[in-house]
Amino acid sequence: MENNHKFVFDVGGSSIKYIHFDDMDIEIEKQEIEYEGFKKEEKKELRYILNLILNKIKNIEFKFDLGIALPGIIDNTNYLIKTDSTIIDVNIKINDFFSNIKNINKLIIENDAKAAAFAEFKVRNLKDQSLSNLVHVTIGTAIGGGIIINKKIYSGTKKYAGELSKLFSTIYDDNSTVYEDISTTQNCLRYKRKEINGIELMNLYIDNEPAAIEIVNEWINKLSKFLLNLDYLYAPDLITIGGGICNNELFISTLFKKYYENRIEKNIFSSKVEKAHFFNDAGCYGIKYLLDNEL
Repeated sequence: MENNHKFVFDVGGSSIKYIHFDDMDIEIEKQEIEYEGFKKEEKKELRYILNLILNKIKNIEFKFDLGIALPGIIDNTNYLIKTDSTIIDVNIKINDFFSNIKNINKLIIENDAKAAAFAEFKVRNLKDQSLSNLVHVTIGTAIGGGIIINKKIYSGTKKYAGELSKLFSTIYDDNSTVYEDISTTQNCLRYKRKEINGIELMNLYIDNEPAAIEIVNEWINKLSKFLLNLDYLYAPDLITIGGGICNNELFISTLFKKYYENRIEKNIFSSKVEKAHFFNDAGCYGIKYLLDNEL
């Protein structure tokens, strides 16, 4: 079947990542579309987001496929976002919004973390066809998750499977969530002396700053146990870990070591864990691969 140009967008909290692939699947344009006039964590209306995308594609004079990765619970059959997140006022059918663009051949939408999970699965499955099941975790401002079962995204009956931030991290405290315990944002907030980001926290850890050592060691211990929970629950072929903090080799190597140390049954092999292949482009590539799957 004909392979069209693909325009793919990954909607984030501070910008929209965009890649244009030609009909040979080669990147020919890549851009980050900034939100003008907004504070970093300020929420945006869906119509504003869609208009930014519309401005990018409205003058294209040839047939193309369009894919959009978005935060929140996604009903990709009916082209709806079911919940507010960093995007609000979401009661818009996205296919209707773009209905006047006659050159759109195919349109898909998907949750951003699920798209990232599919990208991590697909890039490996192209080399190893035996890979069928994968769980992907993104550690950042929040905790994102995606589940691949039998080579397909698993969303569950209600479309919210993989919403890892909503999980309780203990059965004894109603307010203790995975987001509170293992997100980069929340662990940086535990450093009380000044406002820092994940890179700065790890630099303090490397410099043997006592408060940073305590925070990072506790963070890694909790995160390793969370990954083991996912392993026992799904027993996937592979667990992949993404997010900016995972580009720190000391963090990722210490985490993986702790993951194997904390396993209760030492005689049972754990699912393998790997650092994510993609960095900022995971959502875009996941949407691109999903468009490929529908050819």
